[in-house]
Amino acid sequence: MQSNLLHKGQTLINTVKQVKKCSFCKRSNPVVAKFCGGCGRSTRFSHLETETVATADFSNADHRSVKPSVSRKKITLRKFLCAYRKLTVFFLLVLLLGLSGALYISNPLPADENTARWSDFRAFLARKLEVPHYELDSVFFQLFAQTSDDKAIITCGQATRLETFFQESFSQPGLSIFPNPFFEKPLSGTLNTPASEFFSDVPTSHPVYTAIAPLKSLGVRCADTSNKIRPEEKITWNEWKRITSDLMQTLSLETSYIERLCAGRSGAMTNLDIRNFAEHMREKMFIKNTEPLIYARETFFPSRLEAFGVLSSLLKELQAGM
Repeated sequence: MQSNLLHKGQTLINTVKQVKKCSFCKRSNPVVAKFCGGCGRSTRFSHLETETVATADFSNADHRSVKPSVSRKKITLRKFLCAYRKLTVFFLLVLLLGLSGALYISNPLPADENTARWSDFRAFLARKLEVPHYELDSVFFQLFAQTSDDKAIITCGQATRLETFFQESFSQPGLSIFPNPFFEKPLSGTLNTPASEFFSDVPTSHPVYTAIAPLKSLGVRCADTSNKIRPEEKITWNEWKRITSDLMQTLSLETSYIERLCAGRSGAMTNLDIRNFAEHMREKMFIKNTEPLIYARETFFPSRLEAFGVLSSLLKELQAGM
């Protein structure tokens, strides 16, 4: 049903229309209606009448009253950044400062002026000596039994030992890595220190350096009094007793069983002797592993290099079980 209320911009106009007047309820119905809208009876016998009807006219409506359809513009990231330049620059600066702080906290500068990061010092050595990084990392591990990770630190004394190593390796006594961007001059107390980290009977590339690295990190001496390692010779009971006693004392573990197992023994050890001795050491170190380190059907005499490898394997098992 059409509303008679006027809206903004509408005018009321009276028009004359013909309607069917119901004979019963006197309701005005359209001319085309077949039934009365009030009583529902047929309009067949209704008579036509004229009636004045008020209608709304939109011809004089103000065009400003009609709100035009507003199309929303799509805002892209580029438009947003251009519109808010100062805010974008501010957030980028905050992000940059946050990342810089996180990097500094994760990898702080050495607190002591006599220390430096190994990664930085390695880059200096690679440029000066034209040696690849992986070889320098290998030398660093052999000399100091330390892994060359991002947190590795080198001291001035260690740099002096590196200089001695390169002088002997390159056969250049006059070679010097001082002064450098990290250390101005070597420590006076380490200038006359002998290169005890190297053995006089094997080259620096020999695998014995890798085999004794865990023992060396604990301060266990594997060479003899003349600084010879003799890796191919047979391991004897006296040498085994000395090395294992030093190792167990360093670990603050019981050593009485070593005297008992070595009592009355002399000469070269067999593979069965080292295997049985290693099982006793496992028990004292609380290593839960029943697989023997050395097992073979035949009997042979292991070398010093193989014996050092057994002790290093025990230390690795001990560290893995902690």
